[in-house]
Amino acid sequence: MDTHTQRRTLSRRETCERLGISLSTLNKEIQSGRLRAFKLGKKVLIPVEAEQEWLAGLPAVVGQS
Repeated sequence: MDTHTQRRTLSRRETCERLGISLSTLNKEIQSGRLRAFKLGKKVLIPVEAEQEWLAGLPAVVGQS
């Protein structure tokens, strides 16, 4: 897919699938302000860059085996 046809937002379901988290966890992250999202009518959309920022902000796991 070239840059002009790449999607810039994801639905809540798509975001959950990509991140491997539940819808309730996603909603908590949005409500807390840790994950940016916006409403368009009844739909909640998550910008792809917000998903990447959220992942980058998670604490690193060190020394886990």
